Amino acid sequence: MPLRLLTNTLPVTGISLAIVVGASFITLIELTVTYLLQVAGRSQIMSGVLLAAQLVGIVVSALLFMRVLTSRWLPVLPFAGLFTVAAGGAILLGLGTGHDHLVVTTAGLLLGFGAGAGVTPGLFMSALSVPAARLGPTFGLVELLRSEGAFLVGPVLLYLAMTHADLGDGIHSSILITVVVALIGGVVSGVLLLLGGVPPHRPDLERWMGGQTPAYRSPPVAAILRDTSG
Repeated sequence: MPLRLLTNTLPVTGISLAIVVGASFITLIELTVTYLLQVAGRSQIMSGVLLAAQLVGIVVSALLFMRVLTSRWLPVLPFAGLFTVAAGGAILLGLGTGHDHLVVTTAGLLLGFGAGAGVTPGLFMSALSVPAARLGPTFGLVELLRSEGAFLVGPVLLYLAMTHADLGDGIHSSILITVVVALIGGVVSGVLLLLGGVPPHRPDLERWMGGQTPAYRSPPVAAILRDTSG
């Protein structure tokens, strides 16, 4: 595994974004489903229908990803995905106001787009920062890190909601925590990217396809601070 390459600015930023987006998305979906089934008394079919708007958001994010993959703006897309997921979570705070169908549908659209725009582009920031010949072990490690974050945070916050004296209030509190964590993660990842001092640039996919050279020029983490101290 190319661990040294993965500890550079773009891979660290991309992995961090993918972890936060994945964890926030899964947590918000679990909390929403729990609310619909156990608080609002919706059927499983109706709950699924309300959340189906995610599919539209995912398709839109996939089309956008295709457009920016070869451009200098690929690293921007995961940030857009993360803050879109946070916006979807903020909308979910409106559950229980009497417009649950509109709240869940709108939030589902944003969550679907945010998950698609945040996770895959974030992983590609890592993949394109290592030689294509090392892509297999790179994705293995990256997916392990991402899945650990995604599937550990959700159950913890769901447990906090379920053990609250009032389930509805507990769900709202857990949603709020998720939104705050997502925003903090976005700010921290943005600082990491800026401290790397890497300007937006196109990935050299032709050279990357040769198998031995990264597509991105990715400086070490906090390269600006290291240059200043040196």
